[in-house]
Amino acid sequence: MGIDKGIQTLYCHQNLSKANIADICRGLAADRNMTRLAIDVDFNNVAFVVGGKSKDGRMVMGAVADHLMKWLGCGVRLVPVCDGTRPIGK
Repeated sequence: MGIDKGIQTLYCHQNLSKANIADICRGLAADRNMTRLAIDVDFNNVAFVVGGKSKDGRMVMGAVADHLMKWLGCGVRLVPVCDGTRPIGK
C-alpha cells in the first residue's frame, strides 16, 4: 500500500516541535479550506516505536493512545492506517 511515486515526494526535517508541525498543518488546512488537516499514520509502526518491545498489548495500545492525545492536544488529527502484518498491530 502506498502512493504512486511517493518516495519522490518525501522530505526530512529535523528539530521541529509538535507546535511547529501543528502550525504547518493549520497553514495547509487553511490553504485547502479545511477545518483541520488530517495526517494518515502507519499505526503498526507507531505501536512498534512507542510500545517498544513489549508483548503486552494493553501497554502498547495505552502508549499509542497517549501518543495520539499528545498530537491531538496540539490540534493535529492523526488517522490510523494499519496495513502491515506485524502481530503487534492486530
